[in-house]
Amino acid sequence: MLVKELVNLNESSRRAMLAAMVCLMAVAIYRWTISPQLTYLRAVQDYGPVVERMHKQAVSLQAGLQTRRRILEELQQQLQDLQPRFYGLDEAGRIVHQFMAMAGAAGCTVTGIQVRQHQTRPGANPQGPASRLDLEVTVTGSYDGIIGFLKAIQQQHRLIYVTAMNLGPSDQTGQVLQCSLSTAVYLIQQEEI
Repeated sequence: MLVKELVNLNESSRRAMLAAMVCLMAVAIYRWTISPQLTYLRAVQDYGPVVERMHKQAVSLQAGLQTRRRILEELQQQLQDLQPRFYGLDEAGRIVHQFMAMAGAAGCTVTGIQVRQHQTRPGANPQGPASRLDLEVTVTGSYDGIIGFLKAIQQQHRLIYVTAMNLGPSDQTGQVLQCSLSTAVYLIQQEEI
């Protein structure tokens, strides 16, 4: 039926009808193909600066991560280098005997020794790879003997930190001195390194 009506139209009407159909098809093609592309391009323009900023932030975070990874590797290497200087957990029982042997070799007598686990500060991880033992050692002996004992502590391959020292006469004559030392040793778990 439409075809009959189109045939009966004059030439200008047919051309107008054809132009209308072409316009309708152009609008339909525009809506189906070009309009979504324009929307996409507008979105890219709007989000382009956001994407660029996110890219810069990612690069910055990656650089920071690489720096921290390098610092961590350096710290792990330092800990590995220091590991032989710490006492192992299996050596904890021998520390008291070692102090007594050093004092005896220096000509001193150990009159008291107390060992206690160091109290960590609140919020610290008590289950870390290292723990601290505090030792309170009291020795008596001559001045030279006490100096020899302190040198023996200082020359140990394992790290022994002297955190406090008190030196005074042990008797009324002043011939025998008494030295009270507060020391700290660190025990490291071998398997965690």
